[in-house]
Parts: sequence; C-alpha cells; structure tokens
Amino acid sequence: MSKFTKGAVTVVFPNYNHAKFLQESLGNILKQRRPADKIILFDDASTDNSVSVIQEMIKNHDNVTFIVHEKNKGCVASLNEGLQLVETEYVTFLGADDRLDLQFLEKCLPLLDAHPEAGFCSGACSIIDGNGNVTGRRPVFPLAMKPAFISKEKVKSILKTMDNFFWGNTAIYRAEHLLQLNGFNQDLHSLSDGMAMRVLALKQGACYMPESLAAWRFLGNNMSVVNATEHEKLESLIAKANAFIATQDKTLFPKNYAKLLENRMRFGAARVQIAMAKQFGKTELMQLHQALNTPIKCQHMFRALSNLPLRMQKFFMMAYVFLKTRPFGMFAMMRAFALR
Repeated sequence: MSKFTKGAVTVVFPNYNHAKFLQESLGNILKQRRPADKIILFDDASTDNSVSVIQEMIKNHDNVTFIVHEKNKGCVASLNEGLQLVETEYVTFLGADDRLDLQFLEKCLPLLDAHPEAGFCSGACSIIDGNGNVTGRRPVFPLAMKPAFISKEKVKSILKTMDNFFWGNTAIYRAEHLLQLNGFNQDLHSLSDGMAMRVLALKQGACYMPESLAAWRFLGNNMSVVNATEHEKLESLIAKANAFIATQDKTLFPKNYAKLLENRMRFGAARVQIAMAKQFGKTELMQLHQALNTPIKCQHMFRALSNLPLRMQKFFMMAYVFLKTRPFGMFAMMRAFALR
C-alpha cells in the first residue's frame, strides 16, 4: 500500500530573507480556493524578521509544519528536505519571493487527476518586478492554447526545436515519481528543477496549463540570474548540465541535446544581461561575449549601435545573440506566434 495519500497535495515553501514578500507569497498559499492538505515551511537561517512574520501568519493553520534551520543550507537542499517529508500524492514548490494565483491548485490538480500517466503538471508564468508589476510572461513558446497532456514522444520531438516550456514555480509533481529521481540534483543549482522536469516529461509525459497561475519575481539577484550573469558560474553550470545528461540513458534525450541545451543556456544568459544593461560599453560587451563563449568581433557594428536609443540597441543585440546561438528552430517560433 502506497504511503502517499491519493489526491492530496503538499506545498513546500523555503524562505531566506524574504520577509517583505511573505504576505503575498505565503499569504496566497494559505488562501488557496482549493486548500493545500499540507504545507511544509522552511526558514533557511534568515537574518531578517522572516521567522516572526511566518509564525504570526500560520498561527491559525493546523495543516502547516514550520522548520527553522540554524545554518543556511541553500534552496535546493531545503526543497529536497521537504520532499522527503511528503506523504501526499502531489507536491509543489514555491519560492518565498514568488506568488500563486488563488486558483492554482483548484485548476491544476483536476488536470493531473485526469492524466494519471503524467509525471507532473506545469504551465505559463508571469514575470513580475519587485513591486509586483507584471513585466513579461513565460514560456516564450506555449505548448498549447488549452489544458493538455503532452506525451513523452511529443516532448522529445519538441525539445529538438524549443525548450524552457516548463516552469518550476508552476509545477505540481507526483511525489513518488520525483522521489524516484532522488529529488532535485543540487549540483545543477538553478537548473535542478528544470532538469528534473525534462527527465520526468521524457519518461512519462506531462500536463500543460496555458493559463498563467503563478508569478516569478525578477529581482536581479535570483539564483538563476546570478548563474546567468557571472561567467564562472555559467560555465560551471553548463559543464554540470552536460555531465548530468551524459549519465542518462542515451535514448532519453534528443540527439545532440547537450549542445542544444548549452546554446539555449548561453542565449538565456545573454538575454538576461541585455535586459539588465543600462548601456553597452566595453565591460558589457565583454560579459556578453563571455556568455556566448565567443571572441568580440564586429567592433565597428557595436560602435554604430552605441549611437542608437538603448531600446534599439537591445533589439539589435538580441538579434545578434540569436544568430550566434540559434537556440530555437524557425518552426517553433512560427508555431509560437500562431498560437498567440
């Protein structure tokens, strides 16, 4: 008999120094229209007033377990610690600076119930700034315009031309399947959940929810942003991703996927750098080419661009980066625009 309570869901919520966002992030978890059966909170040795804020917020909620770390363990370690405590069929993970729509569980769980073969459900995600204003949406390439199950064969085919269509803060996993992967690989840092979702989707297929039911807060110091903007960390993460793919069954990922993923990671890192740039001087160009792992060329072109408004500079820079990395197939881009 399985230890996992069928149809029930646990929310695992790690926090580190995000007291100012807790009313929005934890608050929306506590107010879900379909309440979570269990909530496991971690404070990872915060130095702000997070602990007192959380204690006040959960005092009337008996479905909450609150664990305070004396020493900082890191986000991925906290996620895995929480996963080991899960006794429900489903589990989802949310960062303390992100937020969920109040209908998140209510809308996503029935889709998983309808497709027991799926390893998880994930979907669209809004990008918000520090004040909660929506500044964008992911994925860039939606998989479908209505809730759907994507078979493992289709996932493998799609990965040949596009990527990053599953987002960690919109994912609800079947806990048993995630545990079979030994949870999230800590060596992969910000890529740990993304790689786990790729493996599960390639092994079992996944459900996709096109409606944006969660928001990822872009603060500039997010773990994924740091890995994108610091050269040594980006190169280390690419090497670890390649090593992880090499340990999997050779038939699991599409052919040459390690190189495809590297190009996409470099494109993503360059895109973040361009989005954050206030100008494009020598330092910015050096960082950009470090992300692309290419020597700086076309100096005359970059000098000409410097005379344009910043928005136009960013447009041409993105075109240059796309041509250098070719992260997505033209068919995928045409399909994305058609779906919009």
